[in-house]
Amino acid sequence: MSEQLNKGLEGVLVAESSLSDIDGDAGQLIYRGYDIEDLAREASYKEVLHLLWKGELPTADQLDDFRDSMVEDREVSDSVLDALAALADAGETPMAALRTGVSMLSAADPDPHKDVEDREATLSEGRRIVAKVPTLLAAYDRLRRGEEPVAPRSDLSHAGNFLYMMTGEEPGEVAEETFDMALILHADHGLNASTFTAMVIASTQADLYSAVTGGVGALSGPLHGGANQDVMRVLKELDDSEKDPLQWVQDRIEAGGRIPGWGHRVHDHHRGVSHRRDRAAGQGDRPERRLLLRLGLLQARHSDRHVHPHLRDVAFGRLGGTRAGVLARQPPHPAARPVRRSGAPPVRPR
Repeated sequence: MSEQLNKGLEGVLVAESSLSDIDGDAGQLIYRGYDIEDLAREASYKEVLHLLWKGELPTADQLDDFRDSMVEDREVSDSVLDALAALADAGETPMAALRTGVSMLSAADPDPHKDVEDREATLSEGRRIVAKVPTLLAAYDRLRRGEEPVAPRSDLSHAGNFLYMMTGEEPGEVAEETFDMALILHADHGLNASTFTAMVIASTQADLYSAVTGGVGALSGPLHGGANQDVMRVLKELDDSEKDPLQWVQDRIEAGGRIPGWGHRVHDHHRGVSHRRDRAAGQGDRPERRLLLRLGLLQARHSDRHVHPHLRDVAFGRLGGTRAGVLARQPPHPAARPVRRSGAPPVRPR
């Protein structure tokens, strides 16, 4: 028996999965055989959900049925909204409010005593959670700003409805597409800390709400999804600065600071500091970053904001084409492969 200690379980094989595969050195993220760039440009978030859950992209009829079932489950009970209002008054963070809200959703589940080994029942429960999470988050954001929640609409997409519930106004096409693509890019990322937490809880045959609640708790940490809060702070600082964005980034790097959101523990593994500096300056090859950068530039162009020509070249020089609906060709179903705990909480921040 090996006595080697792998802190944070980094590199330890714990399971096999055909959901996704990450190649940090090549800068690739694959969902069930599809490259993430193809999916993000040519499929919708609901199509990707169907792919991950069912193992294949949906036909037009399957997509309609899937969408209708999601739309039916968007609303949350008044008791949950009342609890969110109390959390807003207490000044809770959005992640803490989401954790509490997901836990409370179980009280209104139409099938609370189902067999946890019933796959279809579990998928239905997961669908209800995914449908209601945007409603929870949008309601909480409005409540903490002293505004009343906006009820979900059945005629908008998953991304479009979330943005509508946040603002009370229908989003523009670019904003809706940007957020839909962001949802696709975050749909699966191997056995990261929050997924690992949820799987451990589910392995005890606990209900799905308990597993997702635990996953949200793990996600909230600053060494995992909580780092997104640092990204927003940096973006606000950058937006308020009068410096050129590239010069601002360069100054931050030379001062020994980090640029949240411009690197990843898995994708940057085995890469040197100089390479990470190139990435921070806009020269990296991580697929999620390229796609979101391209959409960010589209948003800036739409709003007539100045875009540095170097950033434009990085995004549009590497990517082309537009999203065109369901992908035409289904790839062979990938064989299950080992999943390493490379996304575990790091021993030190990256």
